[in-house]
Amino acid sequence: MALYNPAGFLGIWNPSEEENTIEIRVPFVSKLKQFPDYWTGKVPESLEYSSKNGILKLKLPAFGSVVLQTAKVV
Repeated sequence: MALYNPAGFLGIWNPSEEENTIEIRVPFVSKLKQFPDYWTGKVPESLEYSSKNGILKLKLPAFGSVVLQTAKVV
């Protein structure tokens, strides 16, 4: 599950009781390859993003969540 904010934030949640790889087609195009987590400032280790096809993959623990900063915030 994911929720996108046009200000450049993408919240992703794993609603499962097991670790899962979440794969979504994102509603934006970004030249950035890495997106930091808003809360930690670090790029999640399992994050993969392809600007070519707009697919983002991320491994999250059971009930885990992340808020990615997908655009430069000024």
